[in-house]
Amino acid sequence: MVPYINTLTLEIEEKFGDRKKPGMISFIYDAEKDEFAIVIQNKEHIETAAEILKVKKSDIERNPDIASHLIPINIIIKNNEIKEIIIGVSSIELGYHVRHSKEDLVKARDATWELVRSSEYQIPKNIKINVKT
Repeated sequence: MVPYINTLTLEIEEKFGDRKKPGMISFIYDAEKDEFAIVIQNKEHIETAAEILKVKKSDIERNPDIASHLIPINIIIKNNEIKEIIIGVSSIELGYHVRHSKEDLVKARDATWELVRSSEYQIPKNIKINVKT
């Protein structure tokens, strides 16, 4: 079962953080449902996307358009501060050739900004937000 969130808290970071590197927490934003699904530490974005869609990874590989609305998000947190937000880059795009519409990427950026803005974390003025277009 894929865990979903609507707020970003210290408890969520403790439970699901440090994915691939210290301070990283990963999500998939579903642009159709306006929801954030957590990518747990031992999974890749593509595995979580397949689980959300209730298909196999090979189904996504054969028909990448079925996952085009699922936008990967990585948030880097250090010392209770959001350091970086990376949107639209993961195994979904690199290994399975899924492409996202500009509209969905903008929705993901705006929803992610709202998620971190309303979180328990500090946000520096010079935060890096990288959106793959």
